[in-house]
Amino acid sequence: MAGGRKWEQEEYEIIALCRATNKSSIKDVQDALAAKGYARGASTIKHARYFPQVQEALDVIRSKLGDSPPTITPKVDPSVVMEHTDPAALWERAKIVTKAQISYQRDRHEAEIAYMTDKPIALVFISDQHISQGGVVNLERMEQDARLISETSGMYAVLGGDGVDNHVKHRAALVNSGSVPGKEWVLYDHYLGIFGSRIAAMVSGNHDDWTHDFVGIDMVQRIAERRRIFYAPDYVVLNVKIKKDQEDEGVTYRVKLRHQYRYNSSLNQTHSLKRMWEMDDHDFDVGVLCHHHEAAMEPFKKHGQWRWAFRPGSYQHSTGHSRRYGYGWSEPACPTIILWPGEKRMLGFLDVHDAASYLKFLRQNHNKHD
Repeated sequence: MAGGRKWEQEEYEIIALCRATNKSSIKDVQDALAAKGYARGASTIKHARYFPQVQEALDVIRSKLGDSPPTITPKVDPSVVMEHTDPAALWERAKIVTKAQISYQRDRHEAEIAYMTDKPIALVFISDQHISQGGVVNLERMEQDARLISETSGMYAVLGGDGVDNHVKHRAALVNSGSVPGKEWVLYDHYLGIFGSRIAAMVSGNHDDWTHDFVGIDMVQRIAERRRIFYAPDYVVLNVKIKKDQEDEGVTYRVKLRHQYRYNSSLNQTHSLKRMWEMDDHDFDVGVLCHHHEAAMEPFKKHGQWRWAFRPGSYQHSTGHSRRYGYGWSEPACPTIILWPGEKRMLGFLDVHDAASYLKFLRQNHNKHD
């Protein structure tokens, strides 16, 4: 790391053990290092707790404790690139390509996420961060929530798009924002790093799509591939499977998240989610729609089963557009669903902090409730 004495691998492992045992305060880490003969200042430790080497060591420790990151199996192989250089065979090649595209574009949004655990897990739905170098964006709360998810056993984030402001489409908004899209993407990549291995999947939003629309570059896809995060544009369908052990058939929960959908109501934010369940291409147990910056949550019953409808809030509290057209102050609520192994059982929370507290209680006392 930059400046000062070189960090030893043992130091990374000591810090990782502190995080794994919920003793990650600066003093706790400082004392643990000192016990092994390492002297580090408080300001150095503040940043060291989230070094990539620490995260790697933490993943090893969590794996030994039975808290491994989920395995994700995409439904299709995305490598369907073909070249067309022979005009005489263009039609035949085009038939092959278009047939492959039909299958790929239909199935690329779906994946199975397998968790091997006998304890409940939680999925946190986060959207519309609108990271920028200016504006009314709550970066402090954004970082706090990401660290909470990273440090809470069994908790994973699903990101719903518009991670950056990216005003390449609106020149006036770009000039007035005082923010450069290129640097916003750098900040977004840094933000994703705070989660470590705790991002289950992510999609793009309309602000993200502007770069793709104008220059053909999908920045979210590039970042997701480098960080090995399952990604699909606009929406994902996740078949979340929780198995207590190899012999257990497991319980599967179907989660669908879209950045935008139709049939929206200003009087009922969950109305569109119910219409999505009825009219879109997929059944789901948990539905999530983003984009509106207005948090909402509602259980609803369809075909004899309870479902959950969520809308995340936004870390961007206000903009000139929202103020001008009469929209209220947005709050960074991150709706969360807790999912149980062994039985199909779900419980929703509007705020991730409440969910984290209950999840910790459940995982610490899960044997008492079997």
